[in-house]
Parts: sequence; structure tokens; C-alpha cells
Amino acid sequence: MFASAGNGLGRILIINCERGDNLMDMIHKALTEHRIESAVILSGIATFDKINYHYVANRDQIPKEYHVRETGAFEVSNISGCILHGEPHIHFTAHDLNQKRTISAHLEAETTVLYVAELVIAEILNLAAFTRVNYPDKVILS
Repeated sequence: MFASAGNGLGRILIINCERGDNLMDMIHKALTEHRIESAVILSGIATFDKINYHYVANRDQIPKEYHVRETGAFEVSNISGCILHGEPHIHFTAHDLNQKRTISAHLEAETTVLYVAELVIAEILNLAAFTRVNYPDKVILS
């Protein structure tokens, strides 16, 4: 296990995205504009029409990830995650309104807003000791 503490929460950022916005681009833009490097997503709701995500589908030592791109009408009831040094790691839960199924996975770039997306993000102050290390087979937080 790896753990790190910040010096509390700083500013609260509210992001409101409109139809056609690329959600990850808007998150990156807002974080850059407000010079926020580390944060936690407190709340997120949305509707998506194009969704790009991945999920882990096995329990082996080396994870197998499936990457999926879909178009449709998705009602998003939860967006959560953390941002470490400007890089979001975001999960979501959405209902596919046409196929009557629920998706819960890792949100990826090129996901677009159908009508609206609203996120509330809290800045974490002085979280310099906590970084995400990427490996070809897995992601380790250290």
C-alpha cells in the first residue's frame, strides 16, 4: 500500500459542460486555467452521446483491459476519481437508455457530452509525494 497526505482541501472548482464538449478536454482545460494539479472529484453527473472507456475483465496477475467506443444516449449517474499532477483517473457509472444496460468503467478521452455535464472538484493542497506510475501491464500508485 502507498499513501500520502495533503495539507487539506483548497478551492472548489465547478465545471459545467455543454452539448458536444469533449469531457476530458474540458477537465484538462479547467484544471490548467485554475492551476490545479491535484484534486478529487466530489460529484459528477452527465449525459453522453459518444463514450470511450475501458474496463478490466479478468483476475489474472496481468490484467486484461477492453477498450470500447460507443455512440448512443447514456445517462451518467456518477463520475468520480482523482487528479494527480494534472492527470485525471476517472470512473463513471452510466445507463444505456436504448439497450437498457448499465456500464461502470474507466472514462477515456473523446467522450462527448449529449446535453450537460456537471462536475464538482476539490483541490488537494501540497500532495507532492503522491504520483501515479504507469507500467505496460498495470498501474501502480506510489
